[in-house]
Amino acid sequence: MTSATQVTDFVKVTAISELQQDARGTDYRRITLQGSPTFLPAVDPETGEAFNAMLPGKIGSVNAYGDPSQGPNSFLFATKVGARFAGTVLTRNVHEYSTQRASYNTYTCVVFGDTTAEDFEEVVMREFRRNKRPLLTDTDYDPTPRAIAVKEPAQQPAQPAPVAAAQPVAAPAQPAQPEAAPQATVPVPAAPDLDEAEEW
Repeated sequence: MTSATQVTDFVKVTAISELQQDARGTDYRRITLQGSPTFLPAVDPETGEAFNAMLPGKIGSVNAYGDPSQGPNSFLFATKVGARFAGTVLTRNVHEYSTQRASYNTYTCVVFGDTTAEDFEEVVMREFRRNKRPLLTDTDYDPTPRAIAVKEPAQQPAQPAPVAAAQPVAAPAQPAQPEAAPQATVPVPAAPDLDEAEEW
């Protein structure tokens, strides 16, 4: 019977935030985890007693999304305080980055997985890169800022010169109408007086 591999490094959930929303309006929780303690051999100078001195594990935090398609660490969305997961909290040298406070060249990251696995360093490299803090040993990372193509505004077609508004043309003057010629008065002969009529 093959014995199960013992995991010596783990992270423990120590705090869970209330439900929050990112800039897209997607729900997530901020999960705080602490790495497993490390025990270092030591000797008490007063008594000469040899013992293992405990070094508390480092503390890190991650965002946990309820929908795996919306973000990473969905398995932590419904977790409880005290839950343990295989992994560790690492502080590594990274390419220098700046925040509003200062510039830094180290970064602390929570990395889930079997720390004894042969490919764990690749997991570490991917996790730091996913957090946009590539390791200083990440040879595939190009620190040169990428040029951002600026789209030139489309040239507007030349506008025709404005045409002056046509002025209204005055109607031609009507020729003067000739005055009506005075009507000639024709005398009408007076009717004969019946008393002067000829006798038959």
